[in-house]
Amino acid sequence: MQTETDWRDEYRSRRHYAYLTEEQLCVRYASLLENTIQFDDFGGAFIERSNLPYWAKRLCWTEEEFGFRSLMERMAELQRREIARTRPHVVAARRLWSTVEPPKFGSYIIKFGQRQHVQDMLAWGRFRIAPAASYNDPSLNFALRDDELVTQVFSPAGARLSVKLDGEYREITGIVGPLCFNRRCDNFYVFCAAGRFDPRLFDEFQADACLVVRDLKQFGLRLMRGFAAIAGMTKAAQDSVHYVDPLHPDEVTHLVEMTKNFRYEYQQEWRIAWRAEQSLPEGAAPILVEIGPLGNCCEAYYL
Repeated sequence: MQTETDWRDEYRSRRHYAYLTEEQLCVRYASLLENTIQFDDFGGAFIERSNLPYWAKRLCWTEEEFGFRSLMERMAELQRREIARTRPHVVAARRLWSTVEPPKFGSYIIKFGQRQHVQDMLAWGRFRIAPAASYNDPSLNFALRDDELVTQVFSPAGARLSVKLDGEYREITGIVGPLCFNRRCDNFYVFCAAGRFDPRLFDEFQADACLVVRDLKQFGLRLMRGFAAIAGMTKAAQDSVHYVDPLHPDEVTHLVEMTKNFRYEYQQEWRIAWRAEQSLPEGAAPILVEIGPLGNCCEAYYL
């Protein structure tokens, strides 16, 4: 098993992040911190490394790059800022979850919201389905704001492009990495929920209640049918979101509609994405759906 010393030596032999601007390096570090923050019994935040080797290695590499640039104070400030963020509901959320029989991971989802909205979800199956483009809104907090229509990856410095012609790959001269690749999709409607319980999500989503969906199959089918009946959209995908680290992308390509930047991975999002036959008009409005009482497959909890 590799140690932190091994990771540091590995990074020093090849500076994977040397081509990043200072701002890009800081954004990356903040994203990594988002995924390594844990909480003690009193709601105090700390950075967990020992039980999260994947994230610990990425943190280590990024910290090494800060060191190469003599930016350790900037790095420390990012840590202080993340740990000091106000999360007043963490203790109450942990207390609440301790009273719930924990479902098996992957068998449930949690929709966070305001008390009245969650009550309406349970009693009437009432949900607000928004266009994905509406989340690219600077008025939203960082947990919600994202460009859902784009997924981005980078190739390292020195990378070269090739194109397949007549069955053979030929290098395109004059284009050398680092390179940025964007994949885009048309606007689509989306229902989002968390795929696991995390006590900070009440604060992240400005919520004081949550709906726990225990029968995911029944719920997903009812919501897809209910939305199709109102919006006329039958092309839908439902699954856990795939998270992409743009500097370490997987070889497998996933639908843009089902992909998000790794910054949000701590949310473990599950979603349903509906694609229209034609592109949605600019400024498409949210759609309210009612699928009937959900007491047979869901439970509501309140702080």
